[in-house]
Amino acid sequence: MSRILVKTDAFILFCFFIIFALIYAIGIIHCKWTLSQELKKSAFDHAERWTRYLETDPGRLVKLLSGNDDQTRFTRQSDNLSLISDIFHYELYNLDGDLVYVGGSKLDPSAFTLARPVADYSVLTSETYNVDYKKVILHGGDGISSPKHYAVVRVAFYHKGQPIGIAASYVNQTKVFESLSSSYNWMNVFTSIFFFIGMAGLLVASGFGLWRILKAEAHFKILESCDRLTGLDNRDTFLKSLTKALLLRRSLDSHLVVICLDIDRFKELNDSLSHAQGDSLLVDLAHRLKEICRDGDIVARLSGDEFAIACLGLSETSKIRDFISHLQDELSRPYELDGESVVCTLSMGVSIAPPDGDTASILLKSADLALCRSKSEGRNTYRFFDKKMDQNIRQRRTLAHQLKQAVNLDQLEIYFQPQIELSTGRLAGTEALLRWNHPSRGVIGPSDFIAIAEKSGQMSLLGEWILRSACMSAEKWDKPYSIAVNISPTQLHNANISELVSDVLMETGLEPHRLELEITESQLMNNIDIVVDELSKLKSIGVKLAIDDFGSGYSSLGYLSRFNFDKIKIDKCFVKNLKQGAADLAIVKTIIGLGRALNVTITAEGVETPEQADILKTLGCHQVQGFLYGYPETVETFNRLLADKSEIVDSSSSHFAA
Repeated sequence: MSRILVKTDAFILFCFFIIFALIYAIGIIHCKWTLSQELKKSAFDHAERWTRYLETDPGRLVKLLSGNDDQTRFTRQSDNLSLISDIFHYELYNLDGDLVYVGGSKLDPSAFTLARPVADYSVLTSETYNVDYKKVILHGGDGISSPKHYAVVRVAFYHKGQPIGIAASYVNQTKVFESLSSSYNWMNVFTSIFFFIGMAGLLVASGFGLWRILKAEAHFKILESCDRLTGLDNRDTFLKSLTKALLLRRSLDSHLVVICLDIDRFKELNDSLSHAQGDSLLVDLAHRLKEICRDGDIVARLSGDEFAIACLGLSETSKIRDFISHLQDELSRPYELDGESVVCTLSMGVSIAPPDGDTASILLKSADLALCRSKSEGRNTYRFFDKKMDQNIRQRRTLAHQLKQAVNLDQLEIYFQPQIELSTGRLAGTEALLRWNHPSRGVIGPSDFIAIAEKSGQMSLLGEWILRSACMSAEKWDKPYSIAVNISPTQLHNANISELVSDVLMETGLEPHRLELEITESQLMNNIDIVVDELSKLKSIGVKLAIDDFGSGYSSLGYLSRFNFDKIKIDKCFVKNLKQGAADLAIVKTIIGLGRALNVTITAEGVETPEQADILKTLGCHQVQGFLYGYPETVETFNRLLADKSEIVDSSSSHFAA
């Protein structure tokens, strides 16, 4: 950008230079042209008056031109008058162009530039003097044999309206020239002064403009190299500095440690703060980073809430761990934002050169992969890079690419797992679970590819397929069992799920009250107004809503009253330790009591033993779901079991178990 501005400034300077040069040249040329015209007019006036005087005695003039007159008297009179008229030399020619008389200074005519024949001159008409032939030729003499400035003027003699000859008058222009040139010289001086002042001003202005451009460019380079909010290096600058640090590492034969870190659940945290508070949090964190890091360490903000540090000299693993622990302690201290205390935790990923990479981009990528691992394993921790992480990323990318083809290649399949009425043992309904029949890996569960589908933008397509396939299967059952389908966050927040559900129910013919949509607690945290609006539309259609994995996330009584759920599903992590864990037993008992108070159906997931089923039945749980009552089955197998088995399920025999 600065180069363009410099070129533009140079072009403008050039244009102004041309303009000033033209003005200067026009001024000089005009002065010279005006001086020439004034001199010509003066010379012609002198020669014209003298010539007209000679015409007052036409008889003698005719005789003189024909060579028949006494020239003595004529010479005396004409010489006297020529001296008065500043004509220091004159020549008379007949119409044939022959020189017939020379007078005045009596100098050798060869000392002057003589006129060419009359025929060579243009014919000019002067109404004032009735003269047809005239010409002024300016000359410069040596000041001795001829004046410094003189003019040769050719004026025709007329007698009775007819030309009879030509007088070539040599007019002394020295006094007139010096008088006029003095005035025009001052004009030239003023023109020159104007030109040079203008050019000087233009150069000063251009120099100042160029200085401002270069200053702006330097400032822009600074801004370009750093993060505008925190003042830390940005990603590009960090990579350049990291490259230099790697060269230094080789010369010192030392290790180089790269640490990537970001704030856990920053989006949720930022949504709860004002925009200014969110920025202040990032600025304060950056300030702490600069204080913690040593001289020579490289600190940068890569994007959003992600930061990076590069350190030389931490060669021992114990020193790296101590430094990271110090980072966690300092960065996790409360932040004061507009009088409000905010606490946050951070996840970190660590890579080390040379084992984890010896180029800036690979080293940063390795640290970022380690950061992703620390976030997926619970956050508020750190992980060192290992090569398996890179392999996992490649596998996930391969799966994402293959998943795009799965729907078209008919590789997806619905499995059903029964939900049992605990008090009667009857089948109450089923939950639809997605499986992927991978061509080389076999049957893959949703835990291995749903997250990939979410990140690759394929979840809306998969969610629609699951919903339509589950409703089509349920509509064919002989009895009106309910069918539960999970709704993904993408569907709930980005798509108009109510319209999709309404269209699917109309296409398949399934009664709305048989469809149960399961929503996890974490989905209720973001864009709560949109969620409330969509869930209200779903309720108006007539479908049932269930909150899934209750107790494992941000459990809140406000959700139950605001969203008007029909069912609460207890997360299996609490069911697993019902017999040994007093805390889990108390939690399950509280959830069941809450559901009964709100007149909401309670379903316990992950029931695998008769002891768990007995405890849940004693506590008053409505429904159960788990391997004790049946594994997820394909559509064909589940339909066959529905036809062959009784509606009463004996938990000891596991009718729906594989």
